[in-house]
Amino acid sequence: MKLPTHAECLTLLDQYRTPRHVVQHCLMVDRVALFLAKRLKKYGSTIDVETVDRAALLHDILRVVNFEGFDPKHFAQTISKEDLALWRAQKTLYSGVHHATAAKHELTKLGFKTLGTIVEAHRADAINGKVAKLDSLEKKVLYYSDKRVAHTEIVSVAQRFAEWGKRHEWNAQKLKEVAVEKKKVLELEQELMELSHMKPRGLKEAVLLH
Repeated sequence: MKLPTHAECLTLLDQYRTPRHVVQHCLMVDRVALFLAKRLKKYGSTIDVETVDRAALLHDILRVVNFEGFDPKHFAQTISKEDLALWRAQKTLYSGVHHATAAKHELTKLGFKTLGTIVEAHRADAINGKVAKLDSLEKKVLYYSDKRVAHTEIVSVAQRFAEWGKRHEWNAQKLKEVAVEKKKVLELEQELMELSHMKPRGLKEAVLLH
């Protein structure tokens, strides 16, 4: 599989002007994902650690395409005219497209098609296999790691879903769907924790001490 280097991923985040707070989120997801991938490999699982690293770094490279707007108070940086111009162009190009799928398209253009497919699998509905499928350990680790990081803080799955609930006004049908997704994420958590010989509540401390 063709992969960018770790440094090239950071350069891509800069070139795409990924907002600073989103980059910080990507870096923390990368820490969690790398820790899990290495531990899974240690206990006998077959997993490509470098692929997990690159996918985690780039998973939200086009997060802005799903932003409702660009209110400066929501950004941990001074927004330049160049930032706004590129973000608006990205939103126009990928109007109505999930940011994970947008990232897949961009990575494919850059020659990283397989990596793009893995990145797409971090979207929340991948747990249901409707668009992307969690059909590899690399995808599962990326998906789960993202669901354990709220902004830059490692949290429980329950806390992550609660955080989503505060940001969205879900109707009764959507609440039922989210409850099913949460159950499936917890099942995925059990699978990964058993393979890595860990307990969910010990992940945060282990990652931060690693």
